[in-house]
Parts: sequence; structure tokens; C-alpha cells
Amino acid sequence: MNQTVTLRIRRTSGWARFTVNVSPDAYVLDALEAAERQDPTLLFRHSCHHASCGSCGLRLNGRERLAC
Repeated sequence: MNQTVTLRIRRTSGWARFTVNVSPDAYVLDALEAAERQDPTLLFRHSCHHASCGSCGLRLNGRERLAC
């Protein structure tokens, strides 16, 4: 069963909110990809499986983390 998650993302024009449905075992990256489907102008870096580990770094609740 999916759960609803609200993302608050800092954009150049201010803060944007995205409410997405993801599975309980989803990663933050999964939620970002769901938000991108709502707003294709949302950009974020990730290179999973391309030997660029760490490129999905972000600040999550004030702490540096990886989205994957």
C-alpha cells in the first residue's frame, strides 16, 4: 500500500510543495522522480549505476544525505 509524502523543495523562485504517493520502502529519489512527473521543470542530479556515486547529494531535514 502506498503512502502520501509531501516534499518541500527550494527553487529559485521560493519554496515549492509536491505531494506524491510512494511505496513504504521508497527512497527519496523515488519521491523526487514522482514530483518530476508533476512538474517536468524540476531538476535534480543522480547517476545511479553510472559510477558517479554521491551525485544525488542533497540536504534533507537540515542534514546532508544521498537521495538514493
